[in-house]
Amino acid sequence: MTDNLIDWLFWSGAAVVGYGSISSLIRYFHFWRRGHSVMAAQSGLQTMLCTAGLVVMWLLYQKYLPV
Repeated sequence: MTDNLIDWLFWSGAAVVGYGSISSLIRYFHFWRRGHSVMAAQSGLQTMLCTAGLVVMWLLYQKYLPV
C-alpha cells in the first residue's frame, strides 16, 4: 500500500517538474527571439533547475524504492 502511494507521489511530482521544464524551455526561446536576454537567461536557468530536480527525484526514487 505504501509503495503504491510513493509511486503515485513520485510520478505526479515528475509530471509537474517535467511540465515546468518544458514550459520554461518554450519561454526561453520566446524571450530569446524577442531580444530579451535577461528574461531568456532566467528561463534558461529555470529549465536547468527543473531538469536537475527531476534527475534528483529519479535518483532518490531508484535508491529508496528498488524494484
